[in-house]
Amino acid sequence: MLSPDGRFLYLSYADADETEDSPARPITRYALLPDGSLGPPQDVAKAGPANYGITMSADGGLLYVTSNVAQNVQGFRVGKDGSLKPVPGLPVSVPFPVGLKVTPDGQHLYVCANLDTGSPPGGLLGFTIHADGSLTPTADSPAPTAGTAAVAITPDGRDVFANIQDTSQVVAFAIGSGGTLKQAPGSPFSTGGKRPLSQSLAVRPVPATIPQ
Repeated sequence: MLSPDGRFLYLSYADADETEDSPARPITRYALLPDGSLGPPQDVAKAGPANYGITMSADGGLLYVTSNVAQNVQGFRVGKDGSLKPVPGLPVSVPFPVGLKVTPDGQHLYVCANLDTGSPPGGLLGFTIHADGSLTPTADSPAPTAGTAAVAITPDGRDVFANIQDTSQVVAFAIGSGGTLKQAPGSPFSTGGKRPLSQSLAVRPVPATIPQ
């Protein structure tokens, strides 16, 4: 995960063979040097194990990771030097989380849970982000959808998309007041491929000169 100011690169780690007995994994920070190369790695925090997802707020002040084995989301405040300090009150429990994203305005976090609707709390969970980085569920969380793996949010923060791994579909929601979600007409949509996994979904920003 590259920090929005381009100064630091953060790595989280996961292995499909990790279990509840596996040790916590480090979060590694690299400084980006003027020539584009990376400085020496520094382990600046621990989370996990099986940290499949990592994301940052648009202002670079918060970083969140998912632990698929510990079944939670951990959060950190990012210092000016790129250091990480755990957010009070976290982690929060999420069943088998994978991908996650913060909305452009920094007010909400959406987390993919790899479960179906028959195994609450569902496949896409929403959280309100408070000033200290702590999280509380949105009013309608979880969204009524099957298990998801990756999530993407439009640059204007109006819509969120998540892939449904087992049915090879993409589900779409409009983001409403308080971070609540309203499923788009015709959603979910077929991907035309098979079993989209974590980090497999992205939204292309549209230049302002192109009509939408």
